[in-house]
Amino acid sequence: MVLKWYLMTATLSLKEVPATTHRALKDRAAMNHRSLNGEILAILEAAVRSQNIDAQATLSRARELRGLFSGKITEADLFAAKRMGRA
Repeated sequence: MVLKWYLMTATLSLKEVPATTHRALKDRAAMNHRSLNGEILAILEAAVRSQNIDAQATLSRARELRGLFSGKITEADLFAAKRMGRA
């Protein structure tokens, strides 16, 4: 029997999980009718899936934004933009 690398599973171990986090995970697992392991896997899978981005859409948006700008950006412009973003 040949196992493909992408079908294999791995075992992970979490260390030093705060008691409040452990309790919250157990409560969440119970609410979702899952084991603690199943809940942690669901959370990890959702986190990994959410990392997927549409590279073409991101590139198109960057090009669109670049088209709105003509000229040079000075250090003062950068500082002003940072301050605006924090307001």
